[in-house]
Amino acid sequence: MATLSERFVREKQAQWVQLRKILLKIRDHSFQSLNEKEIEDFAGLYRQACADLARAKTLQLSPDVIEYLNNIVGQAHKYLYSFPPVRSSQVKQFFTGILPGVILQNRNVILLAAAFFFLPYIVSFILCVSDPDTAPLLVSNKFLEQIADMHRERSASGRGAAMSTAALSFYVYNNVSIAFFSFAGGVLMGLGTIYFLVYNGLTLGAIFGYITAQGYGGHLLVFVTAHSVLELGGLVVAGAAGLLLGYTIIKASKFYKKDQLSLQKNKIFYLLCAATLMITCAAAIEGGISPQPLPYVMKLTVAAVSLIALVFYFGFLPLKRKTWNSTMMEEKEK
Repeated sequence: MATLSERFVREKQAQWVQLRKILLKIRDHSFQSLNEKEIEDFAGLYRQACADLARAKTLQLSPDVIEYLNNIVGQAHKYLYSFPPVRSSQVKQFFTGILPGVILQNRNVILLAAAFFFLPYIVSFILCVSDPDTAPLLVSNKFLEQIADMHRERSASGRGAAMSTAALSFYVYNNVSIAFFSFAGGVLMGLGTIYFLVYNGLTLGAIFGYITAQGYGGHLLVFVTAHSVLELGGLVVAGAAGLLLGYTIIKASKFYKKDQLSLQKNKIFYLLCAATLMITCAAAIEGGISPQPLPYVMKLTVAAVSLIALVFYFGFLPLKRKTWNSTMMEEKEK
């Protein structure tokens, strides 16, 4: 006559074996090797094994059964709730292949976001240079006067090293906040993103136009030259992520919305990563280099190097590594 432990094992063994097969597959080939059904079954099998372990302890079954269940439950918990280790090869592939490839693939969306930002900027700049009284319609007069007073002094001392850390913290927060709202506006079917891009374009154009009309445009240009390429580029890429999110929401019907969002989520994430990287670098330059009384040619060199680096990283590098074509092929297969 079979014992209670033997009957228990006979009843539950199939589920335990299935869970162990999944655990071995994760151990040998990583979590990403699981297919859709295995991923769906994993959590349920883990919860059932936890319940079986608790029942085995309550019934005081054989120590071998309890030890076996302890092992598979412990392994499943580790894989289910711990973050998988990041390999150096994965980091290298992300920064040298995936990230620049996705940027190049979505260049049309980025160009559209740039148009929503720079066209209002140009219009606003021209209007405010021609008629400075137009600027207060877009930016508060008090703020305009503060900026004008700051550049009127034309201080050559800069903000000093003591304030560099505080300035860096402020610029990271400010720039990332603008980028975040430009992206988050995408949930409103892209309309929020368009609003933030146009609004920031109009605002910056008004500020630059007003300062230029006051005769201090050269001084302002000296200040913004070094960091402007990365800063404006990052804001545009964040806006592109918002536009892509909005387009995805519009295109996704109620019948396949989940599939459509799943298809685009990686692209959107990679665009945000690129934007964050660019804005953080811009904030470091803006807090440490832009306010310093350095020769203008040095600041112009920083801007030129930034532009060349962006063109190489997001243009030539993915073409050289063929990551753009491979990404396109993956999308077509899906």
